[in-house]
Amino acid sequence: MCYHCSQCAEKIIEAVLLESDIAPKQTHDLIWLAEMLPDSDSKEKLYSRCEVLKPYATMTRYPYTKDGVFRASEEDAADAYDSLLEILRILGDV
Repeated sequence: MCYHCSQCAEKIIEAVLLESDIAPKQTHDLIWLAEMLPDSDSKEKLYSRCEVLKPYATMTRYPYTKDGVFRASEEDAADAYDSLLEILRILGDV
């Protein structure tokens, strides 16, 4: 679920960029994409929510870490979902 929340946020940010006539960069880095968005009062909050989702773009596709296999917890999934909902709310106001 964490991966899908991250992917959804990425696609939403890219859609807002395209709607603003800004070509999104080829990246999964949500912060980098968010920095390309038009200025808004909510950008800092957007960055903090993107920061929550950013690791899931790769961590869940390449789950092996030095400590073993990464497994997202229910709390991770809830945080990812809450972050996605907040990103949707913020970008709905852009």
